[in-house]
Amino acid sequence: MKTILQVILSILFIVFSFSCSNNKEIAAKQKAEQPQKNLLNNKEEINSALRHFAYFHKDSLIRLEAVKKLIDEEVLKHVAYFDSNVSVRTLATNKINNEEYLKQVAYFDDNESVRCVAVNKISSESYLKHIAYFDESPRVRQLAVSKIQSANILSHVIKFDKDLDVRKTAINMLSNLKT
Repeated sequence: MKTILQVILSILFIVFSFSCSNNKEIAAKQKAEQPQKNLLNNKEEINSALRHFAYFHKDSLIRLEAVKKLIDEEVLKHVAYFDSNVSVRTLATNKINNEEYLKQVAYFDDNESVRCVAVNKISSESYLKHIAYFDESPRVRQLAVSKIQSANILSHVIKFDKDLDVRKTAINMLSNLKT
């Protein structure tokens, strides 16, 4: 009985040893192939992590750093629309080039600095007119007026805007158009 048990243990030991060495070879082979897979997935994983940090991290400084590295306008749009921190929204808005996204920020953001960043990048005169007529902030209206080239719009601002500085900017822009 003791001999049978020794034989069985010896066989199990041999099978186990073979299995372990075979697993080591497989592991070494997989490890050698992994850098190629890592290179392909690394960029996607980095972008995914940056998106995650930009959307969800509690610390606004971490979100700000993530936004600095992002280039995806859809992600930047989301951050510019919904982030709770003004600095993060400002940076995201500054990186956006899509004018439709910028118009939404200029119209809906509750912070005038963020709206100014958006207005500064908008070129649509009809939208600038809307901002010049209706934005609650004189600073934002003044920035919009400084980009307008239409004498009719500028004349309207001169006649009807309640802020002296906005009207002065409109007068300067109108006089520049005539020279």
